[in-house]
Amino acid sequence: DDGDIEVPWPDYLKLRELINAENGRYRFMSFSDPGYYYCYGKIVDTRTGCTSNVRKKQIDELGIGIDVFPLVGLHNNKLSVEFRKLQAEKMIGVNYANQHVKLRKAFFIYPYEKGVYLYYNKSGIEKWGRKLERTLNDYGFDEGDIVFSYGGLYKKKQLFDADIYRSFELVPFEDIYLRIPSGWDQYLKQMYGDYMQYPPVKEQVPKHDFNTWWKEQ
Repeated sequence: DDGDIEVPWPDYLKLRELINAENGRYRFMSFSDPGYYYCYGKIVDTRTGCTSNVRKKQIDELGIGIDVFPLVGLHNNKLSVEFRKLQAEKMIGVNYANQHVKLRKAFFIYPYEKGVYLYYNKSGIEKWGRKLERTLNDYGFDEGDIVFSYGGLYKKKQLFDADIYRSFELVPFEDIYLRIPSGWDQYLKQMYGDYMQYPPVKEQVPKHDFNTWWKEQ
């Protein structure tokens, strides 16, 4: 029920800088912004407002937008360690957004996650965002055997062979052309299985739940 953008992490930083330098209709919101708890960016229309019905914490100045996921490179010989580290960083933002830390199967993790949650709840989640930016700087997109589309809900399904992204195709979308990975078929099968088949009717419902409005002009 929506579309997303993926960009290599270095280009993510450039895109944010270019959009925000214009100080115009659009703003690139990202971790390290005050109160922002997603581990991916959002390019928002500043003329609009938006609140989430599934998060207890709301983000000031959030508007209708499109998600921008950073692509980072991981290494086959350290994949398990690198993946777990980045997922643990993601959970900090999730716990802050929900204002709650869940007990999980690995229950021994709970005291650590609870302590981290209380720390950032007091010191400000943007402090976590700045730390996450420094962490992502260690995962060069071009050096990895695996490309991780970081921040989504699909966990290990978002770990792709880097060859998928080595080249691209241009495809039409409304009145523009967009770049998609040359390995788009493999990408879609890994993410969604038989993507050419409609899902069951009961699953044909929006997955996003927001309140949105126009601001006074």
